[in-house]
Amino acid sequence: MRKKIIYILLFFTPLTSFDFGNSSDANLFINRLNYINGYPRQGATTYCGYSRDGLLYVVNNKVADITDSILNANKTIYISNYGNDNNIGDSTNPIKSIDKLNTKLFPNSTIKFHKGDTFFGGISINADIEAFNINITSYGVGENPVIYGGYEINLPDIIWDSVQVIINDSSFMTTQDVKEYCIIRTADYIYEKIKVHSYIDGVLILNEVPKWIIDSGNYYFFINNYEPDLLDYGVYIPNSKNISVNDISFKKFKNAIYISNSENISIQNIEADSIYYYGIHSELSDTLNIDSCSFTNIYSNSINVFESENISITNNNIKKSGIYPGFSLFGDVKNIGISVENCNNSFIYRNTIDSTGYSSIHSKLSNNNIISNNSASNYGITKTGGGGLYTTRCEGSNRIDSNSSSSQLIPIMNASYPNSTMRGIHIDDYSKNVNCFGNTIIINDNHFGITVSNATNINVYANISTGDGVFLRTYYTVVSDDDYNVSIYNNNVNSGTKTPLLILNAFAIPLTVNNNTYIFDNEYIAKYEGVYKTIIEWQNLGFDTNSLINQ
Repeated sequence: MRKKIIYILLFFTPLTSFDFGNSSDANLFINRLNYINGYPRQGATTYCGYSRDGLLYVVNNKVADITDSILNANKTIYISNYGNDNNIGDSTNPIKSIDKLNTKLFPNSTIKFHKGDTFFGGISINADIEAFNINITSYGVGENPVIYGGYEINLPDIIWDSVQVIINDSSFMTTQDVKEYCIIRTADYIYEKIKVHSYIDGVLILNEVPKWIIDSGNYYFFINNYEPDLLDYGVYIPNSKNISVNDISFKKFKNAIYISNSENISIQNIEADSIYYYGIHSELSDTLNIDSCSFTNIYSNSINVFESENISITNNNIKKSGIYPGFSLFGDVKNIGISVENCNNSFIYRNTIDSTGYSSIHSKLSNNNIISNNSASNYGITKTGGGGLYTTRCEGSNRIDSNSSSSQLIPIMNASYPNSTMRGIHIDDYSKNVNCFGNTIIINDNHFGITVSNATNINVYANISTGDGVFLRTYYTVVSDDDYNVSIYNNNVNSGTKTPLLILNAFAIPLTVNNNTYIFDNEYIAKYEGVYKTIIEWQNLGFDTNSLINQ
């Protein structure tokens, strides 16, 4: 479609043009010229029409005295609790509501919320037009303005004890204190939402077959179909370019900021608290910068990026992400601090993530990632099998360096914690070309510091590990026609007496382990192919022959 350009001929002024994407936007602009504060301007006379070349011409010699002020006022919109929606929206006459604001979100606009004020509603950029150059920020002094999307998020009803589970092929539903669905932890890292037949005397009867096998053991079961009454978005950014959001707080939304099919988006210094799905979600977008933001009590993922490119996630502080089981969204890539999936060129740097239900940082099917100088602690609170820093099916050139990772199991809401392990760094299935170096790992309670599983071309070097757990485990279940190429060297390991330092298997070939420094008090240094090995036995296999070992 050919763009429409408005030419405004002002009396005693030069010719001015405005470039619009389509005629409907141009007509909307013309109508705004004939109104002041939402009311018709007396004596307004606007002539418009399309020429043969498709351009829209406007000639009006009676608007010269107000055109510039109207246009300038619409470039920056001020919003305050002390405003009025009949105001023009300048600094001395701000508007009051987000509903009114949404009618003024045009390209090349700056939106300023008054600091210290609170608002209710969701900011929505019009998905029907190509929005660009919009800055949403704050002004004044004091705390960041707070935008609310609801009021209460209640805890679900929870059954903590193990129960007997039966799959029922009947469609009959009872009403004995059972709602339509339950949430079941079917595997270490999976919660599923399944239709319920009944729950009577410790027996849970399901009307659906779970996608995953319900393993024996102490798993959590929930009877609820809870969905909070919250607005969908604090800010909705679809089909947009050059959008920034900064210096604003969002509380009690389903999503604080939701980005789709957009380019060059910057989110800085926002606060997200009590968000039911995602603190920030981005999909199908290019060039995304998330910097210096704070996330607290996010019930799924604090930052969730999907099928996007050129992502920078830096200097963010995340506390309590996905730690309440049975809440929010379900599946394996949930309950995470920072998640990038199907993405290219991610830079994840200097973030602090404390207390996550699953992984602190989770990279899946993503290529060319740099995960550097992050701090991950207290992960795996409600799901296990992930890690402080987790990568799976990632190719290209991937780097995990200079991070710190430590986990101590913290039961939530008096839950019995499942008997499973966590990893400080987990390089999982089908990852390729990963350099893991310079990380500091504290291993507690027989967990693993670094795990490498079915991955190719992996270098683990110059890491520091302390604690009672296993420093490194390779877990290879598939014999490959190609070489796996796993190298473990120049690491410094200081361990206690509980476990061997290394658990390795022969599928990970060629496997190089050398030039490491070990301090430990255990009869065995390694477990290789299921057999414990003393230092001499280990070195006779050709491993750690040049390492410094203090036993």
